This record gives sequence, structure tokens and C-alpha cells, in this order.
Amino acid sequence: AGGALLRGFVKSLRETGYITDDLAAGNTKYMGVCRLAGADRRSRRIDIRCIPHDQYHFGTLYFTGSAALSIRLRLKAIDL
Repeated sequence: AGGALLRGFVKSLRETGYITDDLAAGNTKYMGVCRLAGADRRSRRIDIRCIPHDQYHFGTLYFTGSAALSIRLRLKAIDL
């Protein structure tokens, strides 16, 4: 289910011209290049993750936190 959702989402972004290049794609993860709106139309790297709703908060911590934070959280979880 996640793979079809992610592929459909990426396809819609590509059709609008937002996504310009693919770097890697799987059932839960997409990495590519997008082009921003505006006069200079700069390109940026884009990563999209598709995770179950009940794992949203954990995914947010993992994907936006630093490596050091992730390690500290895992060590704390082991202690609990």
C-alpha cells in the first residue's frame, strides 16, 4: 500500500514539473531533485518517506534529528 501511495505522489509532483530527477526510489523512500518556484528556479534535493500513521512521531524524530540525538534516544530506550 505504501509503495503505490508514494509512487502516485511522486508521479503527481513530476507531472507539475516540481520533481526533475530521480536519485533513488523504493516502497517507502524516495530521493530526487526538485526545482523551486521563482525567477531563478533553483534545484534542491528532496527526500520523501512514507511511514505508517502510528509511527509518524518516531519517524519525525529519526529523519529530522541529528545522528547524536538518534543514538542518545536509542540508548535511553534500551535503559527503559
